[in-house]
Amino acid sequence: TVTPTPSPVPVPASPPEPLEAALDNLALTFLKDISDHPDSGVANRYKRLGISVRQGQKLKARMVAEGLIEDRLETTEKGTKRVVRPTRLADQAVGVEPEA
Repeated sequence: TVTPTPSPVPVPASPPEPLEAALDNLALTFLKDISDHPDSGVANRYKRLGISVRQGQKLKARMVAEGLIEDRLETTEKGTKRVVRPTRLADQAVGVEPEA
């Protein structure tokens, strides 16, 4: 017999709390900064927010895991930069209307 492998995606044991309650001030500030500066790389974003790279990476990883942002590498004239984009879930959390 074959033993099924567990799903890599954790299944919550209880219903998730409301999204607004799950977002702390730093996460909301991070989402607002993404909205205000959509083409900014993460290094400049962390500088603007006054957080260390370590804190920023930890926050970014948590928000990616929660489905609030997408993290990707984009090519520019000078090379590549890591940028983050909000997901629809993040837009709902901060009250942004989705584009038609």
